Amino acid sequence: MEPSNEDLSRLCLRLSRSDRTAFGELYKQLHAPLLRYTIRLTGCEELSGDVVQEVFLKLWKVRADLRPGKSVKALLFAMAHNRACNALRSRRVRRTDAAPDPDALHDPLPAPDEVLEGEQLRTVLNGWIARLPERRRTALLLSRVDRLSHQEIAEVMGCKPATINTHIVLALRDLRRRAAHLEPARRAA
Repeated sequence: MEPSNEDLSRLCLRLSRSDRTAFGELYKQLHAPLLRYTIRLTGCEELSGDVVQEVFLKLWKVRADLRPGKSVKALLFAMAHNRACNALRSRRVRRTDAAPDPDALHDPLPAPDEVLEGEQLRTVLNGWIARLPERRRTALLLSRVDRLSHQEIAEVMGCKPATINTHIVLALRDLRRRAAHLEPARRAA
């Protein structure tokens, strides 16, 4: 069960008073969503695990500066986003790894036709999402996958909630247009 904003606000207040139990609760409730989000950004589970650990370490270091009125969830997602982007830039500079291939995140499983078709559609959709402009993609994923509110996404991305709405509307429009072109091809097959 996902924690409510009220629960997170109470944990944030306790954390700002150096309550280790509150820190543990925040970690337990938000580690998995942050890890999923950073894996989508980086394409690398190991790198994402490091990023999320760094984010929680930083949270503990800045705990006295936390404001309970602000969303700790949005703060953590913003920190994770920034650290993941920095890690990817650092990797590109060192050229130790190739850029992640979002289409390779879902390997088709050997299964009946329906499962295979579903996996193929998921791969196509992931490819379309990966090709969206970065801000649209980030807003869409934070909204639809991580279930952040427009206000929380605005805090993560450093813009207004109305701008977030525009990014999401445009991302969905782009995906619908691509899907409309796919549908006639599927009917002919």
